[in-house]
Amino acid sequence: MKKNILSALAICAALLGCQKNEIHETRPSGVELHATIEDDASTKTVMDENNNIRWSEGDQIIAFMKSSYGHKYKLISSFVGKTYADFEPATSAGGNLSAGTEWNHNVVYYPYSADVEAIKSGDNYTLSVVLPSEQTYAAESFGNGAMAMVAVSEDNDITFRNVLGGMKIQLKGTQKVVSIKLEGKNNEKLSGAATVTAYTDETKPAITMASGASTSVTLNCGSGVQLNESQTTEFIIALPPVLFSKGFTVTVTDANANDQTIETDNENSVLRSSLLVMPEVTLDKVPQTVDYIEEYGINHGPGVKIGETVWAPVNCGYHATDFKYGKLYQWGRKYGQGYYGDLYDIN
Repeated sequence: MKKNILSALAICAALLGCQKNEIHETRPSGVELHATIEDDASTKTVMDENNNIRWSEGDQIIAFMKSSYGHKYKLISSFVGKTYADFEPATSAGGNLSAGTEWNHNVVYYPYSADVEAIKSGDNYTLSVVLPSEQTYAAESFGNGAMAMVAVSEDNDITFRNVLGGMKIQLKGTQKVVSIKLEGKNNEKLSGAATVTAYTDETKPAITMASGASTSVTLNCGSGVQLNESQTTEFIIALPPVLFSKGFTVTVTDANANDQTIETDNENSVLRSSLLVMPEVTLDKVPQTVDYIEEYGINHGPGVKIGETVWAPVNCGYHATDFKYGKLYQWGRKYGQGYYGDLYDIN
């Protein structure tokens, strides 16, 4: 496996502003929850060319309706692509969907997971969540379900606030990227178990990673995203607010299992609801493994990769019957020396 190291010298943070559209449509009857998203939020499930947030097909949330019992709600399909949305219960009408009386507020979390738990903590609420160690690539956006959000409301009109921020990685090259792995150089926690605090006032939500949380997160690019030598391709990873006190390392893996590493030793911060934007990086061209065709014109197939070295599949000068151990080569000579008779039989 080949590894190349590229130094990213300058890192900058960019806050992506969001325009929240006014609501002009009539709400369907019987809808349980109506959701908007805070002003100046960088994204939700998708991010359009104007950095506006848009709900996606199949989005689901978990709602604690004034109690510690969580209900699953699903996006009504007519709101796909909008910056606001109505949600309806995802369970049958016979399910336990009535609001409780334990709390004064509804607490809602995106994305849905049956493992999310919520408790009242003084005047506020805390949720036990898990940030995925693997996110799914989406063009010029976060992957669906990657950007966690939380809302607290006394009624069924809720406003989501982003819990996380993110990093934008900008690449050029000829490779097809299948995954990108991010790690801090001081064991910063980037995925896994965490606690989200949702405040009942205007305070922005906070997240605390558990001591056993993972120090890496990977962006899965499926069958691969083809890079371009002249145009930048963006890859965005959702992250908890974090200070990379000693810098970080980004490992890019291509479709041929070659790794290239981009790193910085500079201190950088990921802030809630903003993107840390890396400068453009052009990946090195990785030599392709070629077939070994010997002097007799026989193709012995591609080289064999052992460690970081590609070896010929047979000895130089190999021939199945005449020179099954290859030939003898003297420095500077193009063709090898053969061997015959007793010398071949003995050695």
